[in-house]
Amino acid sequence: MLAGLLPALIAWGAGVIEALQAASTPALDAFFTGVTLLGQEPLFLLLAPILFWCVGKRCGLRVAGLVVATLCVNEALKAWVAEPRPFLVHAAIQAKVLARGYSFPSGHAQLSATVWPVLAARAGRRWFTALAGVLIVVVAFSRVYLGVHYPHDVAVGIVVGLLIAALAMAAEARLCPLLGPRHAETLLVLGIAGAAALLAALIERDVLLVLGGALGASGGWLLEERLLAARLVRGPRPCAARILLGGTLLGAAYLAIDRWAGAGALALPLYALLGCAATLGVPWLFVRLGLMAADRGAPCSPLGQRGSP
Repeated sequence: MLAGLLPALIAWGAGVIEALQAASTPALDAFFTGVTLLGQEPLFLLLAPILFWCVGKRCGLRVAGLVVATLCVNEALKAWVAEPRPFLVHAAIQAKVLARGYSFPSGHAQLSATVWPVLAARAGRRWFTALAGVLIVVVAFSRVYLGVHYPHDVAVGIVVGLLIAALAMAAEARLCPLLGPRHAETLLVLGIAGAAALLAALIERDVLLVLGGALGASGGWLLEERLLAARLVRGPRPCAARILLGGTLLGAAYLAIDRWAGAGALALPLYALLGCAATLGVPWLFVRLGLMAADRGAPCSPLGQRGSP
């Protein structure tokens, strides 16, 4: 069925892209080039530790797990359908940003539709839900405008992302009370590790940062819960200080690894250390500086969180 529909969808979608690019301007090109960055993996990998430090440990780890899980599904679908990018098939379509791999479904649209609804559900604010919806739609549209996806690529990406988000929230709501804190945290770590292994088998591009970072972060979290159990010091100033200091340290470490190791054999363990630093090393530093507080004796809440949502 899909094979029969694709030619018609591709032909129609190519016309849509050509019409959009015929009306393009340098200002729109710059705007949508910036917008499309909001759907890339590095943004969500940066968002995960910020949530871990400022909102709650479980929230940060949930985002990391969602990124890995949705990438697994996306890469499996891309390998199955094997649809070429629009600019590779239609000479009139210009790729305004770099894009590799297959086209269907859109990873940017799927990733945005996976993560933002989960965060919106946690926030419980109408304005945040509306903002999340706008981000999903605008990121998806940017991929079509920039000539790297057909409209059906982003539409299916959004649907798949929303399904993954719904399944993740339903599974957490049902499993956590049944398993208890200790078994739930073990299941989360095993789930991230299994998804990372599957992603490594499926993917044909450099995702060492995603793989190593997710594995290291989940392992570091388990150690942190047992050795430190840091809890948040509330307030805008401590939060801003944690973001500034932690982001600077992890950003400098990432640039050093990227420049020195690249995609070589040492990259994966180094990125795993980077992930471990985000959930163990940096919180330890925050405790030493008074930006977080150790709480080793506090009782565990769901998923092993001591005083942290």
